[in-house]
Amino acid sequence: MSSALDGQDAFGELGGKILPAWTKLGTLDVSDNHLTNQAAQSFARGLTMSPKLHTLNLCRILRDRHVIKIMADNMALCTSLTKINLSGTYALSCPTLPWAMTRLHSIDLSQTALLPPFLRELDNAMVQLQYSNLTELNLSECHLFAQGVSRLCNGLPYVPLKSLNLAGNSIWGPGMRSLATVLFRITNLTSLNLSENNIAGGSLELSFCLYSLSNLASLKLQSNDLHLQEINHLCNALTKMSQLQILDLSFNGFGDDGVRNVLRCLQGRKTLHSLSIRHTGSSDACKCAARETGAVNGFTVIV
Repeated sequence: MSSALDGQDAFGELGGKILPAWTKLGTLDVSDNHLTNQAAQSFARGLTMSPKLHTLNLCRILRDRHVIKIMADNMALCTSLTKINLSGTYALSCPTLPWAMTRLHSIDLSQTALLPPFLRELDNAMVQLQYSNLTELNLSECHLFAQGVSRLCNGLPYVPLKSLNLAGNSIWGPGMRSLATVLFRITNLTSLNLSENNIAGGSLELSFCLYSLSNLASLKLQSNDLHLQEINHLCNALTKMSQLQILDLSFNGFGDDGVRNVLRCLQGRKTLHSLSIRHTGSSDACKCAARETGAVNGFTVIV
């Protein structure tokens, strides 16, 4: 059973009266509402009384630090919860929230400014093996920069992640080099998104990591200022990635030579479904040849 909630006035009624009776409720979407302190207390109490609730969408409703604290204090009691969307939360600094989410399998914190107190406790909880169930983590557009990524490097190897999204954090070369020191240890990864991070200065370190990520099925590296030298670093690793299905290299500047080198590494790859090389500075003739190569080898080339 699933439900969606629209309107502030419904929060108190739902939390205090209706939700406890919804014993079959599995999914609850309350995104894009305004949650006051008083409504949050009633709503949070109700959540703890829904024994089958496994998916909760709180996208863009946690805009006040007191409300976030209330939700964090009660979330730890939601023992059935496995997936949560907190994207669009404003300036998340609550140090107790990471400890309230340790049972979860999937966490979405995208488009949320993650401040040092939160990152520090999230890393601590990971190091202490509290996130033993977490397989999906979305930290895209979280204003991490190189320093924020470095704060998470201790804990990430202790989490059985299969999907990691760090897109849009402007981590640049220094952040990529820090991440590379632990990324190769997350061997369960099947999906990695590092788009929009300008990681050219760390492309060599990334290529070394990719050798160890043999289960990777999806790799997205668009808008990273990758030119011919950087793409050649990655080509060395591509030859070893036998499970790759999706590769996105769009909005980089490696030109015709880079496209040809990538295609050479991918020829005969039976698992590949799609290769995106949009806006890479390649000529029309190269794009046409790329599509033909893809057709021969059974994958789609998006130009």
